[in-house]
Amino acid sequence: MSIEKLILDPKFMDLKEKQCLEVLSFLLENNYEFGVICEASNVIFNPILPDEILSKINSVTLFMLAGYSFESAFIENHELHFEAGFGPNNFESSVTIPIESIIQIVLEQSVLFMNVSAGEKRHHINKETNEQAIEHSMNVFASNPDNSKFFHK
Repeated sequence: MSIEKLILDPKFMDLKEKQCLEVLSFLLENNYEFGVICEASNVIFNPILPDEILSKINSVTLFMLAGYSFESAFIENHELHFEAGFGPNNFESSVTIPIESIIQIVLEQSVLFMNVSAGEKRHHINKETNEQAIEHSMNVFASNPDNSKFFHK
């Protein structure tokens, strides 16, 4: 079996989501502040962030859950919810991240959990598209200069 088939296998995708939920639950229940790296296109902000803030959020972004954001965090309906302040004026918004969109969970600048299936569609994709998606997923995280601390030289 190839890695491409594994990543798109619905049973494997369900397994990774379940593991992600379990890791998040453990961290929340045991008071470990953490960060999540996710696909920003699937994140819901309520109220919606002003354009000048929203335009600065990368397609793959890191949200650190510390202080008030951590204290307000909870999991419901396969989604991570928390409150956060954005921009120089701390524009407050409720953030909702679907668990399937979480690529990594980080703790103290170390990768604690990684979901190689994050964001993949749950249907058959032709081989060329699938290979492009996998390459894109790997390159997006590596291309963000803020993520260089996760790579050992």
